[in-house]
Amino acid sequence: MPRRQAFKTDSSFFRMLAAGVVGARAVQQHLNSLGHDVVELERGALSTRIWRSVKRKRVRIPDLFCTRCGVRIESRAKTKTELSMSHSSGEAERAWHYGMLDSDWVAFPILSADESVWSAGRLHKQRSLWRERHLTTWKVEDWKNLFTVQSLKQVTPKQLKPKGISEGAEIQVQWKARFASDSGCVIGVNEKHLEYRLDNNPGRRRRFNLAWDERPFLATGTAFSVTRYLPVGSNP
Repeated sequence: MPRRQAFKTDSSFFRMLAAGVVGARAVQQHLNSLGHDVVELERGALSTRIWRSVKRKRVRIPDLFCTRCGVRIESRAKTKTELSMSHSSGEAERAWHYGMLDSDWVAFPILSADESVWSAGRLHKQRSLWRERHLTTWKVEDWKNLFTVQSLKQVTPKQLKPKGISEGAEIQVQWKARFASDSGCVIGVNEKHLEYRLDNNPGRRRRFNLAWDERPFLATGTAFSVTRYLPVGSNP
């Protein structure tokens, strides 16, 4: 039986394309502010233009490249606070790290979206017309989480359920992570749990327990900010 073809809807495809561009631009600006000179490595990474005639088949190329230090960066913009990537266990060319070096970086900028949708329909004699518009204002959170490919390989990710048929039926791999909902400070750490306070409610002590395969990397007194990944490593 031939493999079933599945395609994203135009609106879904463009929304994901726009989110990726906003995230890649944010990563570029962030790294440039630190002294890098980041340019586009994969054509189209910094714009929503679709290049039909230059698609590289079976090759996954990082989005960005620094002309000063030579590091390559794959930008994976997220609308949820998670560390995840598309993956295929059946096709080596679609593995999350295919074509990437251990020294390459993977960036996870976190985006939020303020969206408005409106539509109108009209029927005149034998003709009907339907119009629908989406207006999205993207906001990039201040913290951009960056990891080397090697560091992600050292921790076994969890395989999530396959995407829907409109997403190509690929699976997602996700690395265990915790993100801060507000800025704050760590006030206590041991092998079983991590205690902290948030700046919006400094009088309340909060904690999360560490599973048997987790270990903390933050020390007492460490400050953190919104959407910053709080390192909680899982043993490989």
